[in-house]
Amino acid sequence: MELNHNIWKHVLDHIRVSANFSGATFSIWFEELQLEGLTDSFAYISAKENYKGEFVFKMYYKQLQNAIFETLGARVELVILSRDLHREGMQDLIAKHSVTGDLPDKAFCKVPKSEEYAAESPLSDEEKKHVEEPVGTLITTEIPGVRGEGYTFDNFIVGETNRMAHDACVAIAKNPAEVWNPLFLYSPSGMGKTHLLYAISNEILRHNPSKRIRYVRGEDFTNQLIDNLIQKKPMHYFRERYRNVDVLLVDDIQFIAGKESTQQEFFHTFDALYQQNKQIILTSDRPPRELKHLEDRMRTRFESGLQVDIQPPELELRIAIAASKAKALNLDIPENVLHFVAENIKSSIRQLEGVINRLHGYSTIFGKKIDLELAQTCIHDIIPVKSVDSTVEKTFDKVCEKYQVGVQDITGKRRQANIVTARHVATYILRQITDLSSIEIARYFSQDHSSILSAIKNVEKKIDENPAFEEEVTGLIRQIRE
Repeated sequence: MELNHNIWKHVLDHIRVSANFSGATFSIWFEELQLEGLTDSFAYISAKENYKGEFVFKMYYKQLQNAIFETLGARVELVILSRDLHREGMQDLIAKHSVTGDLPDKAFCKVPKSEEYAAESPLSDEEKKHVEEPVGTLITTEIPGVRGEGYTFDNFIVGETNRMAHDACVAIAKNPAEVWNPLFLYSPSGMGKTHLLYAISNEILRHNPSKRIRYVRGEDFTNQLIDNLIQKKPMHYFRERYRNVDVLLVDDIQFIAGKESTQQEFFHTFDALYQQNKQIILTSDRPPRELKHLEDRMRTRFESGLQVDIQPPELELRIAIAASKAKALNLDIPENVLHFVAENIKSSIRQLEGVINRLHGYSTIFGKKIDLELAQTCIHDIIPVKSVDSTVEKTFDKVCEKYQVGVQDITGKRRQANIVTARHVATYILRQITDLSSIEIARYFSQDHSSILSAIKNVEKKIDENPAFEEEVTGLIRQIRE
């Protein structure tokens, strides 16, 4: 393993952030440590005073080892050396130990004896000890120390637009890899996909603490692969990081599209886990069929399990989410204010919760009572200038003109072919260019939620099969947006 002088700085930064040590503890025991050498199996660390090296070895071995793993993606054992050795003598000692495994007593060395990381793996017995992770934790490659403990199914507010996604995730958490594998969740940003991923992991670990779970964002997977290649690290360390788990959660998988090497690596990771009957859960901002520059073999695998669309929340769900957020902040928000906020913030749960946070801030900082006037002040820069009703009206006008039908026809019950086509196209366009959920769209057509979903799928199918029809619909969308 190539020695990189930046490695130790990253290791210490990771310990400083993630281990919750006081400044004094970190300064006394860690700041004076130095990385003297690195091989595939060992990290050689020197301590300025022997007693400090011995103390770190006894008390903080795991924290130091985990920090090196998070930096390198490789599990190495630690050898603590005395800095009393001359530099040349220390390097000779490291070179000898890497070949023979011998270290002289006078070098003041602390060498681990355990083989506690041995586990089933396609690697050799020697390699297994250095790549295995502790069990019973959600292993995340996001910000150190952030494990998603606060995200559970209990605090996920369920409505008609996200019920199927919620129920599918609950079923998987109860029986990983036994119901739907893979599960593919898609929606615009801010609809609760990440919340559900963390809720799955927390629920699995609550009932089965020995399960090994890895969460990663698609962009981070790509960056880690690039870093692994640049630093010329052995690829099996990177692969074991993602293939030696029981559950793999990948957020925003769309970021691997168009990246050939990343897709190839993820393809083999996906297959390795699937063949071992390990659970795979993916999220994206769009369904697999709409992911441009995604290899067909990846697309078919993503589509082989259950795909669930999380739609923008309906009004009742938005009110419930706003009320839940207010309760969590111990805010007393009048019902008319909750309704006002929910009626105007439609496209994102994250944005909705942000407005409640903003209300909290305005109220606390300026000492104002939370009322309708304060709410209007808080969201004046968020509310879209163009009303949804005017967009719906223009959509009806353009579609009716195109297909030579009346508005009363497409909002009514007649089943004449050209009327049905116009009705379906209008439904599809409203779903594409507004933040209305399918339930809200259904109200404009006096239909139920399932009929709207069926109409949208019908148009999507025709678009896939007929380029001329696709251009027809695209042209209408351009006219409406003008």
